[in-house]
Amino acid sequence: MPSETHRRQRRIEIAEATWRVIERAGPTGASMREIAREAGYTTGVLSHHFRDKHELVTFAFELAIERSTARAIAASQDAGLVDGLAALLPLDQERRRLATLWMVTLAASRGETAQAAQMQRHYRQAQQALLAVLHQAVGAGSEQESAELVEELLVVVDGITVNALTDPDSYPPDRQVALLQRAARRRGLEPDQGTDRTPLRPGTSRSR
Repeated sequence: MPSETHRRQRRIEIAEATWRVIERAGPTGASMREIAREAGYTTGVLSHHFRDKHELVTFAFELAIERSTARAIAASQDAGLVDGLAALLPLDQERRRLATLWMVTLAASRGETAQAAQMQRHYRQAQQALLAVLHQAVGAGSEQESAELVEELLVVVDGITVNALTDPDSYPPDRQVALLQRAARRRGLEPDQGTDRTPLRPGTSRSR
């Protein structure tokens, strides 16, 4: 009998195949048959691990949020607030895929009340986890002030993401990061001298 670890890994493989199919064909084109073909399994294997497409797509969405959140938290703890936020941007193929999945799945689920509510709940939970960790990365100001600052910057990240997905030639990775850093500076955050990759500190300014 397969172990729980093995079962979890198989579900992850199927979810990752779902990401690729949705990126290529959109949610409506992501049939169980097409996902099974992408994953290299039969539809029977998919049915063994997921009751239906709704459960599969929801799991794939949750996994995407989990991956993105973990990456942002690790980056913020290692290098600071802006690096944590930058980890959410579609700077490479995997992050573009996850961002695409997030956008199109949320949009497609709007007609499915239960699914939309479930996905929005998972997104809010991930956002709250990010807010808590990124608040620590700000390192100054009241809890409310830093939470509001991080929330504003998350909205900036969402805007950059939408533009980068719809017009990737105009928003290459370097420009995405530069736009995020500019938004951070306008909110009283500034990189340390020497490199834009260092953590940003609140309330400081660089001589012009």
